[in-house]
Order: sequence, then structure tokens, then C-alpha cells
Amino acid sequence: MANKAYGFEEVMRVEGDKELTCSDCGNIFVFTASEQNFYQTKGFTEPKRCPEDRAKRKAQKEAGGFNG
Repeated sequence: MANKAYGFEEVMRVEGDKELTCSDCGNIFVFTASEQNFYQTKGFTEPKRCPEDRAKRKAQKEAGGFNG
């Protein structure tokens, strides 16, 4: 929630880790509290892919082999 009077954004701190399921491989991965806080401050949504599949997808994009 933005606080316009002071020109800063208030962010709720996350207390615990979450277990998420990767949309690509189906493996469960941990989304740590610090990662959640980082994503929240940047306005990102929760990751849908595990770190390994995110790295694979990024490598494919950088190599020009991803079409979607």
C-alpha cells in the first residue's frame, strides 16, 4: 500500500518460507521469506517455476530458442 503523504511504500514483512510447486517439472521448491520480501518490494508475483527451470528458461531466451 502506498503512503503518498510520506512518499514511500509500506511493505508487509513475510515471516515464513512457502513451498511452491513448479509449473514445468512439478517438483516442490522453497520460496524463502527473504525471497518473498524481495519479490514483494519489487512488485513481482510469486514464481511459477523452480530455480532450476527458471535458469533453463532464461538460458533458452538468451540463446534465442524460446518462442513464447
